[in-house]
Amino acid sequence: MIWALSSIVPLHYLQAAPYSAKDITFFQISDDAFLRRQLVDSWFTLPIAQVLKQQSKLFTLETGELVEVRVERGGSDVLVVLARERQGLSPGWVQGSWIWYRNLSDGSLKKIRLYLRSDPYVYVEFRPQSSHKIVYDVVAYNGYVVYARPTSLSMKDFTALSFQQILSNLGTDFPAIYFNVDPALYRDLRSFLAQVRTYLPLLTYRDDGALDEQGQPVFIATLVPQGQDWGVNCSGFTKWLIDGLLRPVTGKGLTIYELKQPVGNRGSNFTEPVEKLLDPFFGLDWTRNLALQANRILRSPQYATLQEIDVTDSYISQLLLKKYNKTEQVSFPPYLPNAGFNIEGLPSLMYSLAVRYPQWWYLVSVNTDRPTVLRQYPSGTKLPYEAGKGIRRHFHVAALVPYFTEDGIFKVSIFESAAETSFDTFIRRYPGYQVHLVRIPFSEQFDPFMITR
Repeated sequence: MIWALSSIVPLHYLQAAPYSAKDITFFQISDDAFLRRQLVDSWFTLPIAQVLKQQSKLFTLETGELVEVRVERGGSDVLVVLARERQGLSPGWVQGSWIWYRNLSDGSLKKIRLYLRSDPYVYVEFRPQSSHKIVYDVVAYNGYVVYARPTSLSMKDFTALSFQQILSNLGTDFPAIYFNVDPALYRDLRSFLAQVRTYLPLLTYRDDGALDEQGQPVFIATLVPQGQDWGVNCSGFTKWLIDGLLRPVTGKGLTIYELKQPVGNRGSNFTEPVEKLLDPFFGLDWTRNLALQANRILRSPQYATLQEIDVTDSYISQLLLKKYNKTEQVSFPPYLPNAGFNIEGLPSLMYSLAVRYPQWWYLVSVNTDRPTVLRQYPSGTKLPYEAGKGIRRHFHVAALVPYFTEDGIFKVSIFESAAETSFDTFIRRYPGYQVHLVRIPFSEQFDPFMITR
């Protein structure tokens, strides 16, 4: 399968690439204008019936780099792929690769895709809005971070201009940060992940379980000791992570009492009568309090505010979603106070946050206002089936760490309920739900509570 040809991110979108990225700054990509000029009559404008009969051909650039030119079918499109080779592979999305999308029925050019870094899910697309007007989009993991921004280019320019001339035309507001990634900036996060993973085999899950400020296992709802068969639930696990960062500074962990306190204006007259029964904001309050304390202690008290810790800026305008075997382009709603963002945009949002803030990781509170009643909450409260319909409930929390490997491959590690799980599975688990994110600063020291069993 040629991943670059997919219009929609498949469910395994965060699997590692089959080779190291080893990218360079995209303005240093070797020019292939001479090759593109050669392909006008034989590939780009050749009648579709003849293009489909073309055999793959291998070309050599002046730098000695190899480019495989081939044709592929993609639904109602015929794709002419200029696939740069690296380590003997030409998947179609190596840095500097192009794809010309032509209509199967009449051969017209629909769009041109350009890969400025070796990632099948991060690219620039150029589309004709009229015979003389070209706009471009920037797509990162199914999210449009730039949509329909105008250029002064024509479609013919893509077969004549040099690589640098095309990029220069995009202007100073082109989001280069999405393509020029320095993996060295994520060394600290990779080290943090390695430390967390060494402790995971020593942890177990237990419903409503957490460690108190002295590292003693108790139940969150009652503070009653757990005994020898101790463990942590999703909330207790995020506390364990934050305590591991704060304990080297303060000498102790956070109290469960302070983490359960309401934060911000997150309720209403409608929710107050049922909050004691449903505890609908537990996950929101818990993650916010953890983030507030982490920022207060590891950075400064001036950063312990909701304005500093809540992720409210969306870099995504629209999403590509696959429904009923069809790809649809839908608008992506902005931040909803006390609810966050639609989970379908989380991959794109994680990529955007990673390239912009290399030293941050995040706690997430999953929530929904769907009428389907969720029987179990992070606080341990079990609810009757009909209780609380129509009230938004924060029912699960987790930790997300977006980063780039040493080879420049983007990944998101997720930790929940005393284990490292799959980001793909996490998103599939909650379709149509919302996710509220808070920022956690990095600290070099990680010394979590551990109890000998």
